Amino acid sequence: MKRIECLLVLVFMMGSVLGIEGVSPGSYEVDFEVGLERDFVFDFVLNGEEDLRVLGELSEYVVLNQESFFGGEVVASLKLPESLEDYGVNNIWILAGDVAAIIKVNIPYPEKYVGLNLAVPDANAGEEVSINLEVSAFGDEKMLLSPVVEVYFGEELVDVFEVEETLFEVSEVKKYDFLFDSVNYSSGEYFAIVRVDNDGGMFEVKDFFRLGEFDIEILNYTREVEGGDIERFEIEVGSLDNERMKKVYAEVRAVVGGSGFAGFDSSVVSLFGWEKKALVGYIDTRELEGDVSLVINVHYDGKVESKIVSIHVEEKSSFIFLIVIGLIFVVVGFFVWLFFGKSK
Repeated sequence: MKRIECLLVLVFMMGSVLGIEGVSPGSYEVDFEVGLERDFVFDFVLNGEEDLRVLGELSEYVVLNQESFFGGEVVASLKLPESLEDYGVNNIWILAGDVAAIIKVNIPYPEKYVGLNLAVPDANAGEEVSINLEVSAFGDEKMLLSPVVEVYFGEELVDVFEVEETLFEVSEVKKYDFLFDSVNYSSGEYFAIVRVDNDGGMFEVKDFFRLGEFDIEILNYTREVEGGDIERFEIEVGSLDNERMKKVYAEVRAVVGGSGFAGFDSSVVSLFGWEKKALVGYIDTRELEGDVSLVINVHYDGKVESKIVSIHVEEKSSFIFLIVIGLIFVVVGFFVWLFFGKSK
C-alpha cells in the first residue's frame, strides 16, 4: 500500500514539473456566409511564453487579440469576404508553440463543380511516363464528363489522351491512368494539362514534369579570389538525369598555354536525380594575378562535362606594408605634436 502511495506522489510531482499543455475547445466549425463576422474564444494552457500564429487557406481573414502570451484566453476574430472559391472544408490553425486549435470553415460547392487532380512524375527521355488523373464530381447534380489530357513541350502539343463521356453520380470520384511514351522526345521540361467542359464551364489543371538525360550542367563557380594564398574554390553543378550519379568531381586546370598554375581536383560527391551540389577545392593563387582563364572538367560516372571560364585574382594587400604606413603616420603625428607643443 505504501509503495502505491509513493508511486502516486511521484507521478503527481512529475506532472507538476513537466506541465501539461493544451487548448479548449480544440476546434470550431462554421458554414460560409456572405460577410460573416464572428469571434472564437480559445483557452490555452502553456508551459511558458509562446508566440501566436495563424496558418491555413483563410488565415488572412483572422485577427488575434494578442501576439504572444503565457496561456489563457485568445480571441480569434473571423471576417469573411462577399465570396470565396476555396470550396470544401478550409482549416484555419491557431498555433501557440506546439499547441494548435482549429477553425473549420465549410464553403459549399456550386450545383455543378468538377475537382481535378493531375500528377505526372519526372522520368528520363525514352521511358514511359505514367500520367495519373483523378476526377471528382462535387455539387448536388449528376454530370456527363469527358476529360481530355494534353502533353506539351513548350508550346508544341506532343500527345493527347481522351476519355469517353461518362456519367458521374453526385460526389463520385473516378481515376484514370495514361502512359506517355517519350521514346521519340528529347530531354527538357514538359507539362500536362487536363480540361473538362461542364455545360460550358471549363475546368482545367496543369502539372509540370521533366524528361532527363545522363548529363550534368555546370551552373556556377567562384569568380574572384585573393592572390598570394591558398583559396577555397566552389563549382556548382546540377544533374540533368532522373537517376543517381554516384561519382561526381571536378578537375580545374589552366587553359593550354597558361602558366603558373598547377590545378586542383575537387571533392567527390553523389547526385540524386535533378539534385544540385557544390564541388569544393582549393586553388593556389601565389603565382596568379589579374584575369586568369581556367578549364573546368566535371567527371560523372565515366563522362566529362567541360567549360572554359575566367576568374579574377585580386592583389593581396601586404600586411607588412600596412604596418609601415601606420608607423609613418604615428611618427609624423608625434613630431607635429612635439613641434606645436614647444611653440606654445
